[in-house]
Amino acid sequence: MKKNTILMEAILKRIEHELDVLTVAKVSKFSGFSYYHFHRLFLSHTGESIKKYILRLRLQRAIQQLKIDKLSITEIAHNAGFECSSSFNKAFKSMFSTSPSDYKSISFQKQKDIKAMKPIRTETITDIKVYSVRNVGPYNTSHKAWETLMSFAYSNKIKHKKNLMGPKAKIFGVSFDDPDVVDSDKLRYDACITQDDQVDTPDQVNKSIIKGGKYIIFLHKGAYEGLTDTYKSIYKYTLENESLRDCPPFEQYLNRDPRRTKPENLRTEIWIPIE
Repeated sequence: MKKNTILMEAILKRIEHELDVLTVAKVSKFSGFSYYHFHRLFLSHTGESIKKYILRLRLQRAIQQLKIDKLSITEIAHNAGFECSSSFNKAFKSMFSTSPSDYKSISFQKQKDIKAMKPIRTETITDIKVYSVRNVGPYNTSHKAWETLMSFAYSNKIKHKKNLMGPKAKIFGVSFDDPDVVDSDKLRYDACITQDDQVDTPDQVNKSIIKGGKYIIFLHKGAYEGLTDTYKSIYKYTLENESLRDCPPFEQYLNRDPRRTKPENLRTEIWIPIE
């Protein structure tokens, strides 16, 4: 049973990384199981068929692409694997109860009454190698991922003298989905720390990459509960002044131990990918 769980988690990661080229047949083939057996395992693990899971991830990615001005709905439909816009519109509306054009329009309309927040700097970075733990569910349950990740990091630091959570360690969070349209039980969040040393990883911990490229950085001051409002102000500025790049934003947590920091003293950098 544990072996199957490890396999499924590896397959889910591969689906995310190869979303553009994967088909149900390809997923079944690299699982090593027959289609029928693998379909039952996948359904048991995710609560969805392979086909529906891939479609949902492509449509969730389409939500982020709708915020990129230079992409037309036709281009976004093709990116999601649809041959025509009408089929894409139908699938999108079925999943999110709104059409792609209405979502795009509402997103821009919501920005009108929001005060834009200016970035503190711009940086171009290379890929960041991290250890990560995935949490699927409401974003306010992400502490579960952090508990697992910190236990892994400090165990290696203390018991095995590994250089994890040292003075140069950086701590990140990656939120992949828009909570306004994606069901809360399907929201994906990765808790991450830099790979400052190479160690053996347990089943729950992955080796991942935060994509390099050009970013504009904003500073959120205060409790994490206020991040939602900060993001709205950030996208107000970004949509008016920048061209977004097609990869998820990430957060860098500047406080070493948030549990010992007063909420008003918490500092979070929000990195938004731009062209």
